[in-house]
Order: sequence, then structure tokens, then C-alpha cells
Amino acid sequence: MTGPDTKLMPIAKALAAACESAQQCLQAAADALALKMPADGVMYSSLWRQPGRKPVTVLMLWPCWVLEVEPGTGAIIAETHIAELQAKRPETAAFLRRAAEGGPMKSVFHYPPQSRRQRVTVDALCVLRVHDAKTGELRAESEPGQPGVLRAGFESLTPADLAPRMN
Repeated sequence: MTGPDTKLMPIAKALAAACESAQQCLQAAADALALKMPADGVMYSSLWRQPGRKPVTVLMLWPCWVLEVEPGTGAIIAETHIAELQAKRPETAAFLRRAAEGGPMKSVFHYPPQSRRQRVTVDALCVLRVHDAKTGELRAESEPGQPGVLRAGFESLTPADLAPRMN
């Protein structure tokens, strides 16, 4: 049997293999990043000032917990996993989204065996990204708050990458 369906089989296999490779890359990067975190786990700390309210210290802890703390006493106001932040603490989620626009909170280089050097970043929404350190190409990206889970729909290899090329 020949036709369009038989040509799609190798492409589907290649896309599945690329997705599996991206998942493994992401998990290795998350493990490497965890080893480089400070002993207290604090990735980010900021004083959040809102008009008409007392200031709050916002701490992002690895892996993906947000603490809101009273600056003077250290009393915990709220402790929320980043995946639940929008539903439970929307104002804090908006504050962290603005912080994420400023770039990554933590960035490290990872040297996986038998692979090229990678730049691993995590932002204020706890989205982990793995880039090829030389080309900058995005190799893997996580779901928010789930550093070891590949983002749904992430494609490190597209059908266009597999299309025949004329030289």
C-alpha cells in the first residue's frame, strides 16, 4: 500500500520521538536546576507594595510554591502552589506575571552527557525552558508550575522540519 497515509507514518514516528526527546531533556534540566537551587529553595523574593495595603514579601520556592509573608514578623499569609495561584490568589498571580515579563528568575548552564551545552531558565510562573546554549533554539518548555512536564502541544520538531528540501 502506498499513498499519503504510508508517508505520514515515518513523520508521526519522528514527531513522537522528538516529543519523547524533549520530555527527557526537560526532566534532566529540571533535575539539574534543582541541584543548583539555594539550600533554602528561594528562587525569587520581592517586596510587593499595593496602594492602601501593607507591603507583602513574595517568595517563590523551588519547586513552584509561592509564599506571601509579612515583612516585619515573618508570619505566613498564604502558601500556594503556582498551579493553583490563579484560582486561589489572582492578585498574586498577576504580580508574578508582571515579574515574569522581566525575564527568568534563575538561569543556569547544564552540560548533559553526549549533548551540547544548554541554558536552563525558570520564570516567575515556574515555567522551565531549555535552550541550546549556542543557537538559542528552544528545546523544551514546561507547563506552568510543573517543571518536569512538557507543555501540551510543544513541538521541538515540526512537520516542516521533516519536509523534503530542494538544494
